[in-house]
Amino acid sequence: MVWLAYDNKDARHVALKIFAARTHVKEYERLIDLYAMFNEKNTQGQADHIARLLHHFEHSVGPSGTHFCVVSEVLGPDLYSLLRSRKWQNLPEESIKTVARQLLQTLDFLHTDCRVVHANLKATNILLSIKAIDEDIESELAQNPTELYYLPESESHSSITDAHLPRYIVRSHRPSFGTHSVDIEALQIKLIDFTCTQKLDTTSQVPTIEPTGLWAPEVIVGYRWTEAAEIWTAALVIYTAWMGTEVIDASAGAKRSPRFSGELGANDYPPG
Repeated sequence: MVWLAYDNKDARHVALKIFAARTHVKEYERLIDLYAMFNEKNTQGQADHIARLLHHFEHSVGPSGTHFCVVSEVLGPDLYSLLRSRKWQNLPEESIKTVARQLLQTLDFLHTDCRVVHANLKATNILLSIKAIDEDIESELAQNPTELYYLPESESHSSITDAHLPRYIVRSHRPSFGTHSVDIEALQIKLIDFTCTQKLDTTSQVPTIEPTGLWAPEVIVGYRWTEAAEIWTAALVIYTAWMGTEVIDASAGAKRSPRFSGELGANDYPPG
């Protein structure tokens, strides 16, 4: 779950992602190590289109156990939301070229310099930067103030339980800021969500990468995949932004099954 928060120390709004208490420490450490690698290898701005990790910490006060938390920069809407707000009207050609260039440069950094694949590439994981994001946030909060529900004190709870109870609950709602402030002529993307990232130089692989409707042929038929499979996915995302429609209907359910593989000519794949 991701919350809009305010960093009192640095005096800025931030995005606070709180992982479920059941999240294994190795998953959290792997994510932090990834960002450390991005920073180390970002010698010439190759990671400029990856959302910046600002802080990370553990929150262990609570009945459910330890929650791992990461703090990142606040960004605007995702690419999917932008297209939906435009009623799926395709983006201008120059804007598509900008998105494609930034996305492919970022993937080249991941694939070549870091030797990993994002593995969950989709329009909702491509966010857009907004120059005046703080102004948008303040305007949104002024129009839709945060609603707090204070919990009544009860003598029926034990002191141990009371120590874990919050003083109030914040009502969650999706902020509407951002879409109207996006400069279509000067798009700046940021890639987010590296929780599914996979290493390339490994003898063992997960069977599938990327969302189902964006699978490359080699993923569908069960062959060993490479970074090329993610370039296929990127091409489908770019096509959707350009044409305002998806190449493959994910609801139709692409599957790794003998029938589906047969339709793709699995016996003749890969070519050559």
